[in-house]
Amino acid sequence: MRTTFTEPVFCAAAALTAATLTDPIVEGLSNAGLFGPGRFTDHSNLDVIPAACVAAALALLAVFRWLRVWCAQLAPVRVTDSLPKVFLLQMAALYGMETVEQIATAGHPLGGTIWLGGPAIVSLAAHGLACIAVTWLLSRSLSWSARTIVRIVRATIEFLRTLVQDPSRRSYRLAIALPNVRQPYLRALAGRAPPFILQATIH
Repeated sequence: MRTTFTEPVFCAAAALTAATLTDPIVEGLSNAGLFGPGRFTDHSNLDVIPAACVAAALALLAVFRWLRVWCAQLAPVRVTDSLPKVFLLQMAALYGMETVEQIATAGHPLGGTIWLGGPAIVSLAAHGLACIAVTWLLSRSLSWSARTIVRIVRATIEFLRTLVQDPSRRSYRLAIALPNVRQPYLRALAGRAPPFILQATIH
């Protein structure tokens, strides 16, 4: 069984991650007046936090899904196959995030291209670059995480198997170093029990 990084869970995680990272940047530049006096944003970024949480959950789910396959069977990462799907999901996620946020803050969608957070060309270019960068970085980091977890599991299983197959390794000796101040008294006893000392009371 082989797997690739074009599966829907990974694409959704990459799309949401790219959207939540890029949207505040584009909106911040628009609010700062970099693109002129036009109204490009709704002056709110409340949608970023829940979207980022969902993206993190999807990323973890992608790792757990890949753990079903041993590292040696993982297919080579082909980010280019994922980019069109990720970009479409990213723009859909951005539109959904902004629309829900506008309904929550203004009571209705604001319409137009305000959901882009800036001039259409600038916003699409920024989200396109983020799509490439995030998809590539996320594929590498999640792949590394999955492979590392598999190596740890394999090492643990091998260690336990060694303990079961070799009983001599199951016995351990615990050496306790006694403080030096007690050593002379212990040698003086020469294996005898310590004497019982009665304390005299002076009247």
